[in-house]
Amino acid sequence: MIRQDADGGWVQESRTMGATAAMERAEATAIRRASRTRIGAATVSRVCAEPETVNEQDSSFDSSVSKLLQTSERTLLWVAHQLDGLTLPGLSVNKRLRLAAGCLHIAIEHAQAIVVLTQEKCFGSALALQRPLIEAWARGFWLFHAATEEDVDRAEQDKFPPKGEIVKALEAFDTKFPCLGGASWAVLCSYTLTGFEQIEARMSLAGLQSNYTLEHVRRALRCADMFQLASSIVVAEAAGNLPLAQAICDRLGTYAAEDGPRP
Repeated sequence: MIRQDADGGWVQESRTMGATAAMERAEATAIRRASRTRIGAATVSRVCAEPETVNEQDSSFDSSVSKLLQTSERTLLWVAHQLDGLTLPGLSVNKRLRLAAGCLHIAIEHAQAIVVLTQEKCFGSALALQRPLIEAWARGFWLFHAATEEDVDRAEQDKFPPKGEIVKALEAFDTKFPCLGGASWAVLCSYTLTGFEQIEARMSLAGLQSNYTLEHVRRALRCADMFQLASSIVVAEAAGNLPLAQAICDRLGTYAAEDGPRP
């Protein structure tokens, strides 16, 4: 999906509008701010919402999940089409770029896996991937935009700062991410680490069985869609393709405005 340029060196794309380097930096900053604002606004109302009562034992559950999947499948295919064949100049020689791109690449894969797991009705595993997906995006964004050279060197030794320090860097533009702290993060940790949120969803009146709600599924797909798009924005920036970054940012904005997949 992402490949290195032929000679491993930096390649500067020509800009059809003839923007100066300063204007390009300002444009990139605006794209980052817009994308992060949209993620923050889109997550605040949903991550901690109480699950609705429609669950796997209801006759309407499977058809509702199929409808939810349609939005996520379209997002997955759209992102794959946009990033297919995209070149990251200097990937082999730029340590910051290489580490950040690796994080973002796995974030996109996690997002795709959530969709596939949902298709296969492996809902618990889909929910468990939300935290690793967000962490991969956060580290990729931080490495590419905010980490110092010393941070990058330490990351290459698998020594990352605490999550709180990364969150502060992500919130440098005064954008808050409720999914990265507090009760929201606790819920995601419970899914990933097999806490009570996961255990409870294995119980039903009939006994021990998968018993997730439609809202559980919607949350996981919403997380996959949003952070797949957010990761792709940074990948496009890394490729020097700001028009593509803006196009992905616009799609993320439309997605957030529509409040994600609906049954």
